[in-house]
Amino acid sequence: MDLSNGADWLKIYDQFHVAQPIPNQPGRHYPIFPLVIPRVLDNYVVAISCRPTLSKPTWRLAAKLYSLVDVNNSDIGTAKSNHYCLISINQVNIIKVKRLSTYYRLLVEPVRWLTDAHIEIWVYTGSDVIKSTDESLADIESDLDRIELKIDNYSTP
Repeated sequence: MDLSNGADWLKIYDQFHVAQPIPNQPGRHYPIFPLVIPRVLDNYVVAISCRPTLSKPTWRLAAKLYSLVDVNNSDIGTAKSNHYCLISINQVNIIKVKRLSTYYRLLVEPVRWLTDAHIEIWVYTGSDVIKSTDESLADIESDLDRIELKIDNYSTP
């Protein structure tokens, strides 16, 4: 996996969001609503950037990123993962999303003190995105077979 190749990244989201002011309370605003990214994903390496127009130098956190899984044919509907990633402010964050399902969506929850946020999301489309556990086990078994064969050849007089 070569994350440094720009051709292997696909931008899937690029929007500017503004918090709504609270009526009759100058300088106060409602938090930016959580954003469900309107795209179903199957690659588990993503990059996300959250850049407000104004930020204090002491601010480090911009948002939390969750995965959503649609549970078909059940009363559950859409389930939000309790595993989340913290998104640093004014930086591109590369994240390996925890694999809970073959397909998933993203939920971005900006922190409550942001008055606006430019959010961009890219998905890694390069080869060998993430091997499944079965593929990794098959690779290990193949390596072990190869090592055992070498040991047997070395041990034979």
